[in-house]
Amino acid sequence: MLLAKTIMHSTFTINNNSLQKCIDKPKGGSNMKVALVGLGQTGKIVAKYLLEKNILNMVLCRKDSAYANLELSQILNCAETGIQVETIDNIDSKLLNKHTDIIIDFSGPEFLRENIHILEKHKIHVVTAVTEY
Repeated sequence: MLLAKTIMHSTFTINNNSLQKCIDKPKGGSNMKVALVGLGQTGKIVAKYLLEKNILNMVLCRKDSAYANLELSQILNCAETGIQVETIDNIDSKLLNKHTDIIIDFSGPEFLRENIHILEKHKIHVVTAVTEY
């Protein structure tokens, strides 16, 4: 199955088969844990998809975001998720506590510039979807 949605004259796709392989057989035998940074139009679509796959364990936003401290369901207009949107403050301890495997970044170029050393320290894999580099 291929999930596709047209966004501002471009197509965003998730190949369900390739992602399913990662979800079904991650290292260590347990479910992969994915954090998402950024809840713009595409970030929200990805958040819903990751929730459906039961692998989203953390959502991060800018320090000044209107989404900070909201339950993710309030933003996505869905059933309660149990995930509170957190700011990127103290990201080091948040990554340690949540045992995140992968971060998908839909924010801006500043996030990686400011935090790449922390992600490397925790051996977090990064998927970036930022176009403003």
